[in-house]
Amino acid sequence: MTRPLGKFFARGVKSPVEPSGYPKNWRQISAAFRDSRKHTCEVCGVDCREHTSLTDAHHKNGDKSDCDYKNLMCLCVSCHSKQPAHGHYEASGRKMEKLRQLWEAQNIPAHLREK
Repeated sequence: MTRPLGKFFARGVKSPVEPSGYPKNWRQISAAFRDSRKHTCEVCGVDCREHTSLTDAHHKNGDKSDCDYKNLMCLCVSCHSKQPAHGHYEASGRKMEKLRQLWEAQNIPAHLREK
């Protein structure tokens, strides 16, 4: 079941988009969605609540304007960079170093970490 994300989200409604393809209110949608997922990566399981800039909202179907709750995933920047058609996406060295520290501290298994 889809849960509403406040004033920034409406199920099945596509928002007006910027030239980038993202809705004009993407920052608010992304922040609300990541908050709803407690900034925990849905792939590797790392908890980034203390470092929220390490998570992204990812569109499963690749359509940046489709912000339906069912189409979004909360991913750490490393797992996001590994998604199909994301070869252009690269997390900064600083973010990757912080992720490595979190993976170690949270005992995230090696097979779930970076390639």
